[in-house]
Amino acid sequence: MGDAIIDIVVRDGIDITTVAHAGRRANSTQMAAMLSREYICETEHFGHIYDLQIDHIVTYVSSKLTDVVDLGYKCCRCHDLKTNHGYTDGPLQANGRRKLIPPPKPPPDPP
Repeated sequence: MGDAIIDIVVRDGIDITTVAHAGRRANSTQMAAMLSREYICETEHFGHIYDLQIDHIVTYVSSKLTDVVDLGYKCCRCHDLKTNHGYTDGPLQANGRRKLIPPPKPPPDPP
């Protein structure tokens, strides 16, 4: 196989949650771990299975870390809402989905 690199993920054997690094993009080992998950937008009520993007659940700007447990699949719409419109992720629920929480409404202007 020469210089080939092979990543093997054993879901019930080793703890893949320990795969982390300081770069922004998922590395090849993290991508292999992501491929072991269900390929679906993890936002509750959407369930899109196309045009998925990998999202940092805890924003990279605040954590400066790419950690497999803090990565999730989002459809383009959900990723845009989170990245550009102030939405945040709720906790992971038992069904494997998260609620997308809208930003707080600004207080009304004083009279």
